[in-house]
Amino acid sequence: ITDRSKLRSAIDARTLIVAPDVLIAGRTYTFSVQASVQSGAVVATGSASVTIRTNAPPSAGSCSSSPASGVAFETEFILSCEGYVDDAEDLPLRYKFQLVQVNNGESGLTSQTLASPSTTFLDICRFRELQSYKTKLAGSTSSSDERVFVRAIVSDNIGAEAYSHFHVNVTQSAATNLTEINAVLEQYLDQGDTQSFVVEIAAVASFLSSSVGVSQTTTSLAGEEREALLRKASQVVQTPDDQSSSSTLSYLVVATITETLTGASRADEITGDVVDTTLDIIGRITESYAESSFLNGDELKTVTAASGAISNILTAANTTANASASGLTSKRTHRVLSNLTTMLASGLIPGEDEVVVGRAFSSDKVAVSVATRLMPVDETTNVTLSSLGGALVGLDLISVGSADGATSMQLGYVAVAGGRGGS
Repeated sequence: ITDRSKLRSAIDARTLIVAPDVLIAGRTYTFSVQASVQSGAVVATGSASVTIRTNAPPSAGSCSSSPASGVAFETEFILSCEGYVDDAEDLPLRYKFQLVQVNNGESGLTSQTLASPSTTFLDICRFRELQSYKTKLAGSTSSSDERVFVRAIVSDNIGAEAYSHFHVNVTQSAATNLTEINAVLEQYLDQGDTQSFVVEIAAVASFLSSSVGVSQTTTSLAGEEREALLRKASQVVQTPDDQSSSSTLSYLVVATITETLTGASRADEITGDVVDTTLDIIGRITESYAESSFLNGDELKTVTAASGAISNILTAANTTANASASGLTSKRTHRVLSNLTTMLASGLIPGEDEVVVGRAFSSDKVAVSVATRLMPVDETTNVTLSSLGGALVGLDLISVGSADGATSMQLGYVAVAGGRGGS
C-alpha cells in the first residue's frame, strides 16, 4: 500500500492499520512484512506473511412494509425482511429499521441523498434477530408527496451490514389530538418502551411541520409541544453506566430526536425554552460521554445530529420574526460547540487527516460545520482545517512541551454560514 491516505499508521510501523472501507468485502488479501536487524557487520533479514479474506455482508434479500399505506398515529405497519443469506460462521443475522428523513429541498432516495449531510436516520427499533417489526410511522410532511422512507439494516455477527430502502405512503391524520398523544408518550416512558416513544415523537414532529399540523395548531401551541417533547426525551438519555439498558436512549438517538424536533417550518416555534432545552440535552451529551458509550463510530453521527440541531435553532434565530431565541450567540452555545469538536476527536490518531461533519449549506438555512484533528505535540507546522461549506482556517502550530507525557494536541474548528447574516 503506497497511498498514505489508505493507512492509519506509518508504513514502517510494527503495527499496520488500514483505513476503513479500503479493503473490498469478500476479497482475499495477503499482507507481507520484512524486518532487519544488524549486529556489527552482520545484517539478518526475515519475512512473514498472512492471508485473510474480508467479510462480506448478507445478500440476496429484500425488505418491505405491510400494509404499504396508512395513516399516522393510527395504522400499524409490519416492516419485514426476507431471503437474506450469509456464510454459516457469520450467523445469526440481526435486523434493524430506521426512518430516513430527507431534506425538504430533495425528493426521493438516491445515492446522493443517502450520502447527503442533510439526511438523517432515526432508529425505529434496535438490532434484533427477528426479521420483522410492528410499528406506527410518522406521516409525510409534504402535502403533495405521502412517501415516508424506511431503511432496513441487516447485519451478520461480525458487523458487516447490508441495506435495503423502501417507502410507505403515510398520510397525516385530520383528527390528531396532541393531549391524547402526550398521554401515550407518558405510558411508553412508564413502561420503558423507548422504541415506541421515539417513533411517536418523530410522528408528532412531522405532524407539527406538515400543512395539516400548521392549520391545526397555533405557533405558541406548537412551540410548547416541541419543548415538552424535548424535555421528555431528556429524561431517558443514557449515561456511560446504563448504555445497554432498553429503558434509555443512546446519545445518537437523542441527538437525532433533538434535531428532528428543532426543525420547525415556523421559526417562532423555536422559543427560548426550546433553545434552552436543546442546549441542555446537547450539553449533557458532550459533558458526560465516554468513548465506551459509542459503538461503530456513533460519536461521529452524534456530533453530526447535534450540529444539525444547533443549525436549526440558529436558523430560527436568524429570522427577524423570532426574537425569543435571540440569545444564541451566548458563551453557552460556544461551549457546546467547542465540546462537540472534542467529542469528534474520539478514536482519532495523531497526524491523520481531519474529520469534518455537519449539515449541508443552503440559502435558507444556517449551516454548522464541525472539524477536528489530532496532531503530535512536537509538530511544528502550518495546519489548515476546513468546513463543509468550503471555509478554511489556518493554524500556525508551535512545538508544545510535554513534561507530563502528553502525546497529542487537539485542534477544533466550527464554521457557521448561511441565512440572512452571511458567514
